[in-house]
Amino acid sequence: MQRIDLIGAFRAASARGLSLEETKASLISAGYNQQDVEDSMQAFLRGATRPTPSARPLPGFPSLPSLQPPGKGLTYPALAKPPLTFPPLAAAPVELGGKKKMPAYLLIAIIITSLVVAAALGFVLFSILSK
Repeated sequence: MQRIDLIGAFRAASARGLSLEETKASLISAGYNQQDVEDSMQAFLRGATRPTPSARPLPGFPSLPSLQPPGKGLTYPALAKPPLTFPPLAAAPVELGGKKKMPAYLLIAIIITSLVVAAALGFVLFSILSK
């Protein structure tokens, strides 16, 4: 089976100028499976940067049924399109007459801002008139 780490090892060894046979022998002596090393070397020679997916099913997983293109023994029933209907729009109920109270913190903020503006305006007028 091709392994991405072994393909990378062949790529790195090739970049350093080592031969493929030296690299193969080194990997096998390091304990890698001989078949994995050979498959990965062939994938490197084909220019693969990633392993190709295996056609055999993995143990413990059911195999998928083969898919056939449409028209080869498969028939599809015609789908009937239902007419588009939309429910009537109902007007949203509107509440009348209920006044909401202004929050206290907003009222306090307005009063403080008014006092600051009045003080600034009084200071400006006093400095102009006192000259």
